[in-house]
Amino acid sequence: MPNRSSRHRKNPNPKKKANSKQLKPEKRTSVSEERMFWWNLSEADFDGEWSMGKLEFPEFCIRIWPKIHRFNGMNWGEIIGKNQFHFIAVERIVKEARERFNSLYGKEPDLGKKLFSTRLSNKERIWSVQRGNEGCIIWYDPDHTVYPVGKD
Repeated sequence: MPNRSSRHRKNPNPKKKANSKQLKPEKRTSVSEERMFWWNLSEADFDGEWSMGKLEFPEFCIRIWPKIHRFNGMNWGEIIGKNQFHFIAVERIVKEARERFNSLYGKEPDLGKKLFSTRLSNKERIWSVQRGNEGCIIWYDPDHTVYPVGKD
């Protein structure tokens, strides 16, 4: 008997069309949610109250990086679903932080007007902005003062 390719086989179930797939519709996500995420320090603020410069490099590598590195390679949809991330409009952060953000990044449209906070511990946060698929770290907030707890 000659070898037939799969497209020439008889349909074992004549009520169904050959090659038809009956799949449930997939949940649609936005393009930005599908992008693979990675951290970037190129926009970090190394001056001021929430300076990344307050962290010594070994401390960042040993204590902070392991907590945030695991998100590299995820997509934004996965990251947004984590309870240790949340977006905050710049207008909602404390006045000093808002003024600092606007003086440094206010004229850069690709950095947007939203920050996202990454919880490292009960009080400790890293503040970042989204630029494409990057999380651009800008501040280290050891005492949760950029957006104090209970400020809704």
